This record gives sequence, C-alpha cells and structure tokens, in this order.
Amino acid sequence: MVKKNKFVEVWKGVVDAEHVSSGDESSNGFDDLDCGYTPPEREEYAVSDKAVETKQQHSVLSFNRLIDVVKELSGRIELMEKKQAWSNKEVKYLQGVNERLLKRIVELKGTVKTLNSKIDPSTLDDSLNQFVEQCSGSEDVIYLVCGFDGFSFLPSLDSFSPSLDILTPLKPMAVGKSYASTVALDGKVFVLGGGDVDYYDQSRDDWTTCPSLTHDKGSLAGVSVNGRIYAFGGGDGSQCFSDIEIFDPTHGKWIKNQPMLQKRLALAGVALNGVIYAVGGFNGAQYLRYRPFPAYTWYLIASVLIW
Repeated sequence: MVKKNKFVEVWKGVVDAEHVSSGDESSNGFDDLDCGYTPPEREEYAVSDKAVETKQQHSVLSFNRLIDVVKELSGRIELMEKKQAWSNKEVKYLQGVNERLLKRIVELKGTVKTLNSKIDPSTLDDSLNQFVEQCSGSEDVIYLVCGFDGFSFLPSLDSFSPSLDILTPLKPMAVGKSYASTVALDGKVFVLGGGDVDYYDQSRDDWTTCPSLTHDKGSLAGVSVNGRIYAFGGGDGSQCFSDIEIFDPTHGKWIKNQPMLQKRLALAGVALNGVIYAVGGFNGAQYLRYRPFPAYTWYLIASVLIW
C-alpha cells in the first residue's frame, strides 16, 4: 500500500510539472487527444461555411439567369427596332401619298370652280327637273299605295317609272291603310277602304278627302268606267258583301246599285271596253260580268281553269 501511494504521488507530480511547463498553451494534458469531439464553436463555423458556399452557388445561378434575361431583352429590343424602322418607312410612304392626294384635290377644286363659272347651277337643276318631268309625264306610272309591313298599316305613297327605273316617294296619306282598293280617274288616284275615301292629286302632290262609302269594308274591288268609280264586294271582318256602290264626282256621293250574284271577298276587278269583270274571291272560281249600261245586270260567264 505504501508503494502504491508513492506511485500515485510521483505520477501526480509529473503531471503537475507538465502543466506548469505548458503555461497557457493547454489547460490539461488531455487537450491534445483527438477523441472525435468538436467543440460547439467549431460546429458553428462549419455550418457558416456551408451557408456561404450555398449562397455563392445561388448567386452564380442568379447571375447566369440574369445574363439570359438580358440577352432575351436585347433580342426583343433589336426586333422592335427593326419593326420601328419598317413603320417609319411606311409612315413616310403614306405621307408622300397624302401629299400627292392633297395636290390632286386642289387641282380638282380648281376644275370644279372653272366649270361652275361656265355653268349656272340653277339652270342645270331646272333642266334636270324638266327632263324627269317630261319622262314621267310621257308615260303612265305605277303607284304603290299603303299596305302592311307585318307590324303596322302604312300611309306611304310611291310612284314607279318603268322607263327611268326610278321609284319616287310622294306625299303619304294622313292615316295608314291596308286591304284597300285603288282606282285612277281623271289623273287622280282614289283609295277606297275602311269607310274613308281619299284621292291623291299629282299636280298638287296632296291628298283630298272624299265622301265615305255607305258601308265600312275592306278587301273590295274598284274600277272606273265612263267617269264614275264602281266599288264592289269586300267584307268587314264578320261578313262578306255582294254590294256595289257608284261614285260620280259631279254629284259627290256614293249610290248603291244592283249587287253581284254572289258575295265575294278579296276579289279583283277590271274594266274592259265598258264592261266590268269581277274575278275570284272567296266564292268559287267563276267570273261575274257586270254591264253597267244599259241594263246594270250581272251575268255568269265561263269558269277559269286553275292549275
């Protein structure tokens, strides 16, 4: 036991002597031993180095991406500059065209001014109007009167010139009408329908109201013979009529006369050689002939073959 204690004391003394000789370089003799342990400060330094390296790599990637973006923008700018150059050329060309057109307009204005100084516009207008009137007056025109457009009754009046191929709007009626009948007499156009009767005078371009029919009716027929107007057939929406009414402008009233043999709605009427023909209508396919002079009598004639 005494020997062992002495050994311990001797070893302790050796250790103490080494500790004193090392001074501040080491706190104990085990500091130089590598046991695989890293102090916390060294771990922090290692983590920091990795972070720095990662940031550097990210910076390199960002820089490369930035270079690519700059190259792409440079390409776009170059393309836009080319397009701008073409646009400038086109604008310059259009400016030249505009200048040439302006010069041409000035030349044309000068030509028009010269022509106006040689021709009186009022005389030209009068000559044109006279030409149209002569052409229109030298032929029979077709009148388009009233009607229905699917929504409302129309008061319109137009004349059509076959030779000039011109449709001329005229003064419309005061009230729209449909399913009316028209008759030409003494240069006037009479419109029969409803209970009202109106006529249009081309010389005055105006309408005049006439005495009404004795019974309100539509879809009737009308013709003029020997200075008189004959209105026959038609209906009022609930019944059809065979009546005939005669209007003499000199007396200014409608007079009933011998009715047709059958009631007829939406029929057609025509006068030929002093004889009135009532054609078609709701009741069959037979013609009815009315001879106003001297017997005022209706006759049945041959039927019409429809195929």
